[in-house]
Amino acid sequence: MAIFEWINSNGWFVSIFALIIGAYLNSLFAKNKDNLMKIADKKGDYYFQYINVLHEFNKDFIQKDTNKRYLIFKHLCVLYGSSEVLNKMAVCEKNSINTNSEQGIQELTDLVKAMKKDIEKPKLTSRWNRKLKQNKLDSDIKDILYKYSKIEDNH
Repeated sequence: MAIFEWINSNGWFVSIFALIIGAYLNSLFAKNKDNLMKIADKKGDYYFQYINVLHEFNKDFIQKDTNKRYLIFKHLCVLYGSSEVLNKMAVCEKNSINTNSEQGIQELTDLVKAMKKDIEKPKLTSRWNRKLKQNKLDSDIKDILYKYSKIEDNH
């Protein structure tokens, strides 16, 4: 009862305190959203560059500059990409995208859709979620950067 009387007599203090807490929480959430949007913008740029270089990279016509750019953007995509994007990239890297086959076209389409989804709906992954997906993520990163599974299959 005494608490209610104190709140009644000091309503101005409670209002100001609630306003300050609300403003602090709002700024905290706004900052988090701004950071997510900056990351999404970077992802979009790197994914676009990756796709461009992927199409420029041709086994019959290799230039050191193209190969170097391809590797740089591949690494940036691994750095910024979601688990779903990395999974689709690993499939494309393992199968050496063949746009002359229906399967190759579908794999590339799936990759672009995953990248688009990642850009449109940025989110932070929880620690629990990251631990559950770590083994698959490790495998995908090795497949993308080092074609690791092909090396293992030959032994």
